[in-house]
Parts: sequence; structure tokens; C-alpha cells
Amino acid sequence: MSESIGLQISEAQATYDKIQARYEEQLAILKSELHAAMQHTIMLQTLKETVDNEMNEIYGVIHPIRRIPVELLKQIFEETLRTREGYKMWQATQISHVCQYWRAVALDTPSLWSKLCIDFRYDPLNLIIEYWNWMIERVKMTPVDVHFYSLGGMQQSGAAVSEHNREEQKKVDACSLLRIPVIRELNIDVDSTYPTDQAFSMITGFPRNTAWWRSVGHGPRAAAGWADFL
Repeated sequence: MSESIGLQISEAQATYDKIQARYEEQLAILKSELHAAMQHTIMLQTLKETVDNEMNEIYGVIHPIRRIPVELLKQIFEETLRTREGYKMWQATQISHVCQYWRAVALDTPSLWSKLCIDFRYDPLNLIIEYWNWMIERVKMTPVDVHFYSLGGMQQSGAAVSEHNREEQKKVDACSLLRIPVIRELNIDVDSTYPTDQAFSMITGFPRNTAWWRSVGHGPRAAAGWADFL
């Protein structure tokens, strides 16, 4: 009796194993088909993105703004920047990054780059040199507004004074005002921790073609004329 029951159990187990193997095989096939379908979906999505990009490029080429005369486009750029004067440099850069055509027009519009700002307290020497050279190339003969913030930087004490002064002098020398053909307005803000006379004495070359200038210092000679510092 026990042998008969054992035989039935063995047969049932064998049948179960066959059924399980068949379902596992079918499941593996379904997983493989699902993976292939997912890969195909990804491929179609990539293809769609490629087609969308191509369509956008084609649309950009035929967009009406490309038919606007260059002089009118320059005027639009200038009016756009005039509405947010404090962000002029940032906006001009953003405009020049829209496309190659806009970049060419923007770089050929000196008035977009006619505001030069240097922060002597926070801007490192290498950044000042790069920025100044970069801007000088763009302003050409356009009258420029120059603003020096925190001239002299944060005053140091002890043995660090000499090194600080040398570093600040290098920054000032890098911002040669004589490289600017026409300065429309010059604003100089001396750092509150730095002696005003000493800060102004760093500027060894002052152009005579400046239409208007003012200084903001922190000493009795802060509003004195430039002749006192030359």
C-alpha cells in the first residue's frame, strides 16, 4: 500500500515538475519579448527626439526673426538690455548664447557690452584679467560706463599688508583705463576698509576723454578731483 502511494506521489511530482518547467519556459519567453519591446520603445523615443530636434532646427531656420534686418535686430537687443540696466552684462551674454546668428550680431553690437564692472574685493586677479580683455574686445569705439567696486579690496593687517597691496595693484594695472577709447561715465567706490588716498594712488593712468566721473570713498578727499591723485 505504501509503495503504491509513494509511486503516485512520484508521478504527481514528475507531472508538477513538467508543468513548472513549461511555465518557466513560457515566462522566460515573455520576459524576453517584454525586454525587446522596451528596447524598441526606447529606440522609438530616441528617434522621436531626433526628429523633433531636426524639426526645431528647420523651424529655427525659417523663423521670421531670421528675416529681420541686422540693424533692427541690434536695436531690439539694445532696447531689451535698456529695460534691465543692472543686469546688462548678464543679459547680453544670454542673448549671445541663443544661436550662432544671434551671437554674431550681439558681438557686433558694442553697445551691449558698454558697462564694465569690477569688484576688487571679491574678483580674483585671473578673472579680472580675462574679463577686462574680453570686454575691451567688444566695446570697440563705443562710450563705456566703468564702475570699480571696493577699490583696494579688504584691508589686511600685519605682515599681509604688503602682499595684499601688491595683489591689489596687479588688479588695478590689469584694468587699464587707457585701453578704453571713450569712457562715458566712471564710478569708483573705494572699499570701506581701505584708505581712500592709497586706493586712488593705484590708478596711474587716467584718460582725459572721460565725459563724467565720480568717486565714492571713505575719507576727507573722497570727492576730490582727479588732479589731486595723479
